[in-house]
Amino acid sequence: VVWYDRRFGPPTIYYVSSSDSIHDWSDKQRLEDDPEESRFPVVAASNGKVYVAWADDRCDPDTNICGGIYFTRWEEQVGVEEHDDTILTDDNSLEIYPNPFNSVTTLTYSNLKRDEIQIFNISGQLIRTLKVDSGKQGKIIWDATDAQGNKVSSGIYFARARIYNISKIVKLIYIK
Repeated sequence: VVWYDRRFGPPTIYYVSSSDSIHDWSDKQRLEDDPEESRFPVVAASNGKVYVAWADDRCDPDTNICGGIYFTRWEEQVGVEEHDDTILTDDNSLEIYPNPFNSVTTLTYSNLKRDEIQIFNISGQLIRTLKVDSGKQGKIIWDATDAQGNKVSSGIYFARARIYNISKIVKLIYIK
């Protein structure tokens, strides 16, 4: 996960990685050392490498040109969990519609192992647990509120449901 944070001065880009997509997160790492404003990070992975690109306002002292797109890459160990493919069928699902959404979204599920769908923010913090009927099909509406009923901020969230011995994770984009 890559994000920029401007709470402590100019926006700075940070990242964390996870070996299991939810529970086991690395410590927060600063991605760049530029004292100028850095923003709009994007991340992609391909062939065992992680690529991050971002925009910032640094100036080249030789050309006096300011601003540009920067990127970095590193190798990430990606683990593959083996499972019996007969467990996962079209009957096991978690789908979101609409997505992106601006007030509410519907989570459609079927045959979940646990009786809940968890909503996490981009930092991996659990913000809401939605109770569902495990082993059945159904729909539940998320109104973009946290566990205390407060509206969450615009951004990226993740819905996680357990389907047998693996997690199904779907990215949600909330736009106010």
